[in-house]
Amino acid sequence: MPCQAVKALSIPDEEIRSTLYVLTYSERQHLTCITSYAVPTDTSRFPNLRSVTPATGKNYGAALLDPVKAVPLDRIAHVYAPEYLKRLHWRYKPHFPLSPSEAASLTSQSYYSGAETAGRSTSIDFDYGEVRAEVAKRHQEMNSGLSFLLIGFVALVFLLLRKLALVYRASSHYCRLYQFELTAGAFLKENIATELSVARRRYFERQQQTQARLR
Repeated sequence: MPCQAVKALSIPDEEIRSTLYVLTYSERQHLTCITSYAVPTDTSRFPNLRSVTPATGKNYGAALLDPVKAVPLDRIAHVYAPEYLKRLHWRYKPHFPLSPSEAASLTSQSYYSGAETAGRSTSIDFDYGEVRAEVAKRHQEMNSGLSFLLIGFVALVFLLLRKLALVYRASSHYCRLYQFELTAGAFLKENIATELSVARRRYFERQQQTQARLR
């Protein structure tokens, strides 16, 4: 729904069936807007009615079963400085004290329109520090989970490397029995079974030749 200025309008409480509070925001314009709407008992008296349906935005209050026509009572818009929004990032770490120029760059502007006396919507405020902490909490939990996964993965890699080193050591010792020197590169890249089979055949041939000479 649009965040437009509201003309002053007075409706007796007995003529108001219910009240709606609509929050709109714009990331491009850096603003939040809270508009309070009254659902009048007699809609024919008001020409500037706006229709609110169950599909309008996201409902955080009582369920809206059918479309209703409401008239705006008041509106308050907060325009936030880009530097302020930048510091709401959950990874940002503030440095105190702030210089006067830094403090001035964080100042937001508020614009009220509607009844001469501020309505109840002006008492609705957002604790962005709390929202920032909640967002940071979710990210930190995710980071902790990823850190544990990374530690587990590194531990598994070291375990596999240790096991591979033990296999290489045992294979190298076995190959030396047949006078075959097994290098780490050959162990990782070549077919050890084929190389070992050739080395064994040559070893037994040399043994037979030696025994023949001795005879």
